[in-house]
Amino acid sequence: MDERLKNALEFSNYQKTLQLKLQSLRLTRDHNLTLSYNNHIFKNNKELIALVSVFAKDKKMIVYDVNDNPVQIDDIKDFLKILKDNYKKANEKFYKDFIELKKARNVKKLAGLS
Repeated sequence: MDERLKNALEFSNYQKTLQLKLQSLRLTRDHNLTLSYNNHIFKNNKELIALVSVFAKDKKMIVYDVNDNPVQIDDIKDFLKILKDNYKKANEKFYKDFIELKKARNVKKLAGLS
């Protein structure tokens, strides 16, 4: 096989593998940002954290779970702490894995074979 064709094929395989790994990392991060609180499931994100922060001094608030059901939060500070901790942990893991992925310069390293 011509050397240029071989290099093009290797690069194409690298790009495809990289995109699949990035997609997998993002799905894992999204999964890690899903949390349960008071028997309801929430999708943790910046907007939810900001909303809860605005009401942090209040006694109670209403938010919506992933199924768009209203949920009364009785301990806003506890809920906010859980949201922040979960968000930080999920994104730190994503960042660590992302940096490792950026260091991989061939398909074998991307696939974790070397």
